[in-house]
Amino acid sequence: MQVSCRLLGKNDSSAYKVLRLESLQLHPELYGASFKEQSELNKLYFQTLLEEESEQGAMIGAFIGEKLVGLCGLLSLEGGRSLEVVQMYVSQAFRGRSLGGIMLQRAKSVLDSRVENELTLTVYKLNTAAIELYQKSKFELVDQSEKEYRMSYQCSK
Repeated sequence: MQVSCRLLGKNDSSAYKVLRLESLQLHPELYGASFKEQSELNKLYFQTLLEEESEQGAMIGAFIGEKLVGLCGLLSLEGGRSLEVVQMYVSQAFRGRSLGGIMLQRAKSVLDSRVENELTLTVYKLNTAAIELYQKSKFELVDQSEKEYRMSYQCSK
């Protein structure tokens, strides 16, 4: 099957919500948001951004054929220097196909086209597969707490 990656638009809003809720339901230990709370909302935060075509954030989607199977959100942080990588997820059945790396490459392309010069992210220390992916994608450790690492990728603009 064909693998593709692109920025999601307003027509992808419903598919985004389904996949985001899947990520929260199957892996609550990896996210700060709660499935129960999010599933009770009429619209999730990124659904609103997608539908309004907001510049405050972007959502990258990975597709197998026409099916949305991966997410990588980007939020503009206050001060305009960084984009924060959020809501990174690939459906269980489609892992091991380098989709996470493909989405991070797309995130770097988005960064190149914007005024920000850095991608940042926070990852739970127990999420070793994600940490390996981020390190392979040239993210560097910049800070840590008891449970989390803070990582950064600097763009060479």
